[in-house]
Formats: sequence, C-alpha cells, structure tokens
Amino acid sequence: QRGRATAFAQPCTALQPDGCCRVYEDRPAMCRRFECGVLREVSAGSLSEAAALRIIARTRKLAEKVGRLLRLLGDHDESRPLTRRYQSVMRTPIDLADPEAGDHRGELMMAVHELMELAQGRFLSSGDKDSPATAPRG
Repeated sequence: QRGRATAFAQPCTALQPDGCCRVYEDRPAMCRRFECGVLREVSAGSLSEAAALRIIARTRKLAEKVGRLLRLLGDHDESRPLTRRYQSVMRTPIDLADPEAGDHRGELMMAVHELMELAQGRFLSSGDKDSPATAPRG
C-alpha cells in the first residue's frame, strides 16, 4: 500500500511457543525482506548482543504485562493481536462497580504506549525515513 507499512496480522500463526518460525524455510517474501532494527544495529556494531537481548527481554515483558492486563479487563482471546484486543477493551464502558477497572485501564494504556514506542523505535525503525517500516500509518 502506498504511504503505509504493510504488515501481517499478529500473532503470526507460524510462530511456535518456543519463538521459532514453523515455516521459516518457506516463509513469505515479506518475512524474507524484513530486517529487524535491533538485528541491524547488532550487525552494524552499534549495539552489543547483550544490549539487544536486554531490549528483547524488556519488550517481551511489556507484551506479557499488556496481555495480563487485558485478561484482568475481561479479554481472554489470546489468538487475537494485542492491538485488536486493546481496542476492544478500550471501547467497552468502564464498570463503575469495579473500583480497580479504571486503574487497570490506565495501567494498560501506559503499558501499550511504552510497548508501541519500543517496537516502533527499536524493532521497526530502519534509520531510513522513507522506508515502509517508518512510513506514517494513516
């Protein structure tokens, strides 16, 4: 699509519980072309492997926190992408009878914001402002 990044729905159905791709040898061209920003930084020598692993661990921890908060707020559909689950939860009116619901939503909003900044800034960035990974979305 012109002016927008192209993406697969997440979570990817080929992603196995161990984090490996089930179809790696026959993966789609889009996956073959994608270069993770963190991997590019390690390859260029501007980021150590240890630092890259810390970034990955932090990102996974944030994604787990988002998932935990979504479950607390009633969304248990682990097959749907976090962004779709987040949108669904945020469209649901706050249950005023549940005093923690508002707190959980606030915490969820902050965690999603932090996760998206990290993903955009470290994993999807290419350093090339005209690349699809950094193109404006909508």
